[in-house]
Amino acid sequence: TPFFLSTYGQALSDGTMYRSTAGAKALVEKYAPNNGYDAAKAKSLMDAVLAKHGITGPVKLRIHYTETSDSARMATEYIDAQFDIVYGGKIDIEPAAISSSARLTLMRDSQKQPVGTWELCWSSWGLGAEAYTPWKKFQVYTSTKSNRYTNYRNEVVNKLCVECEKEEVRLDEQLTLKYTVEMEEAMYQDMTCIPVYGKTSYMMYAENVDLPMDEYAPGVGFGWVYSSAAK
Repeated sequence: TPFFLSTYGQALSDGTMYRSTAGAKALVEKYAPNNGYDAAKAKSLMDAVLAKHGITGPVKLRIHYTETSDSARMATEYIDAQFDIVYGGKIDIEPAAISSSARLTLMRDSQKQPVGTWELCWSSWGLGAEAYTPWKKFQVYTSTKSNRYTNYRNEVVNKLCVECEKEEVRLDEQLTLKYTVEMEEAMYQDMTCIPVYGKTSYMMYAENVDLPMDEYAPGVGFGWVYSSAAK
């Protein structure tokens, strides 16, 4: 996915989803057209950076992934193969399988160590609050978050997350939406993490199940946990 906030976050009380708002759409068009994939531009930017720093040999880049995750391993191997194609061997990907606990420890302990302890790690999380308050997705990037992975600071995110907690902002959904768009743009500008995929799940219901809702709603879906057997 070429964006930080998922497709299921509802931004307005009338049911408008965040990703369908004009501001959110504009960010994708500006920073990630064509679903965020532009191999030619990527190579051009990489060539410029390597030339600027006088680097001629391949740059080694290690990607840590959880050793028990087949999806993370396959994704890493795919990136390795694609980087050879896109960058012509200038980026040498080194897959590194480690345990889940070791991966998390590596990232969190890096806050106390010099830059370079790790380069890239797979990580993901589910945040139920995003369903109705999309801006809360950015709390994990604030400098005060206890379980953050790096020393990364983004003053826009730091400031606006505090603002969104204030009552006058929470009660003004248009202002909250404005701040949410500004936070996502701030993340696009820094791009310290790379959104790769969002999970989609499907569920089939038996004919004898009575669902309490006719339309899908963020956070509760069709309300299957409250369903009952049809009479």
